[in-house]
Amino acid sequence: MPSAPSTSASGNSTLTDRLVEILKSRTAMDIDLELPAVPRSILRCLDLLSAPDFSFGGMASLLSTDTKLAGQLAQVSNTTGPSHTPARSTEQAISRLGAEGVRTGLFEIALRPLLESVPPRLQAVCKQPWQHALAVAILSQRLMHLRGSNERALLEAYRAGIFHDAGKPITANMLFEIERQMTNAKGRKIINEEMLTLCVERCHAMPGARLARAWGLSPEAASAIEPAAQPQPSGFSLAAVIRLANALAFKGGFHTRRDELDRSRLLVDEARRAAGFDEETCHRALDGVKDAVSRRL
Repeated sequence: MPSAPSTSASGNSTLTDRLVEILKSRTAMDIDLELPAVPRSILRCLDLLSAPDFSFGGMASLLSTDTKLAGQLAQVSNTTGPSHTPARSTEQAISRLGAEGVRTGLFEIALRPLLESVPPRLQAVCKQPWQHALAVAILSQRLMHLRGSNERALLEAYRAGIFHDAGKPITANMLFEIERQMTNAKGRKIINEEMLTLCVERCHAMPGARLARAWGLSPEAASAIEPAAQPQPSGFSLAAVIRLANALAFKGGFHTRRDELDRSRLLVDEARRAAGFDEETCHRALDGVKDAVSRRL
C-alpha cells in the first residue's frame, strides 16, 4: 500500500512543484489541450461579424432565433453605452454597440459562465471571479485611455483584461483530474488550499492565452495574457498594463484570494513602476470602478 504524501511544509512544496511541472507540460503550446468551446449560437454571431456582408439588420435577424442571447446583448448595450434610455429593439442595441462592441459583448457572454461556475474547491480561493475579471478589463481600458492610447488599443486592453483569469477554472479542473490519478489508497485529497492557490496562480496564464486565441481574440490581446501573469521588466506594454490593472483590482476590493488585500500595495507598486504609471494616474483609474462593475452585473 503506498504511503500518504507528506503534509509537512517541505512535502507540500515538493508536491506543488511537481504539480506545476505536470500542469505546464500539459498546457504547452505544442500539446493538444481540450478547451471550453464557444456556444454555438455565439459562434454563429461571431462568424457573421467577420462576413463581408455584415449588417446590423442581419445580426438582429440572426438573434431573433435566440431570445436569450438577444436579451443578453441588449443588457450589454444598456449597461455600457452613454445613453440612459434602454434600447427598444435588438437592432437598436446592436447599432449602439457597433460591430466591435457586439464582438466584445459576445466574448463576455461566453466567458461569464466559465468564470461563475468554477469548481467548488476553487471557490474557496477565487472570490467573485466574474466581478474580478470585469474590474481588470475596465481598469486595463482606463489605464490605456489615461496613457493617451487610441480606440483600437483601448479595445484590445479591455478584451485581454476580461480573459486574464480565464485559465483559472481550466487549470483547476486539470489539477483535480491529476489529483484523482494520484490519490492514495485511503482516498484522501492530496491538494490543500495553499497548494491549489499556488498551482493555479503559477499555471493559469498559458491555458488562458490559449483559450483567448481559440475564441478569436486578436494576436496582440491574446499574447499579452501570459506575460501579464509574470513580473515584467520596466517598460510600457499591454501585458504590463494588464498586470497593473490586476493589482489595482485587488486594491479596489475585487479579491480572488483572501490574502490579496494584504499584498495589494506591494503588487501595485511593483506593477506601476514597471508600466511607467504614477500614483495619481492609478487613483484616477480606480475612481468609481466598483460602480462601473456593478452596472455590468
